[in-house]
Amino acid sequence: MIYDEFRASEAGNRTDKEAPITEAARPPTYVDLSEARMVLAELGIQLTERQMKRAAETDAEGRRKLPFFIDPIDGRLKIARQALIDAYRKRQIAAMKNVRDNSPIQ
Repeated sequence: MIYDEFRASEAGNRTDKEAPITEAARPPTYVDLSEARMVLAELGIQLTERQMKRAAETDAEGRRKLPFFIDPIDGRLKIARQALIDAYRKRQIAAMKNVRDNSPIQ
């Protein structure tokens, strides 16, 4: 109860510079290949394990389709959860900008 009162008083004393932590300010959450598949499934994108592995593989120039990296501690591929979501949103926005408007001129 004392903690709740302290938090309430601190919230009342907060200045604009001391805003609460937002999603953008939180440290990134890193997920592996299987967790990345689940994140995409939440967005309605169903991929097989093989498709996820292909997206994480490097091409002849050493680039990946998605920004996966090798975790220095356990040596497995990881990606920031938000980077994965942002990659799909960027493609969706680009596709929407390229749609031709076929509506008749009035």
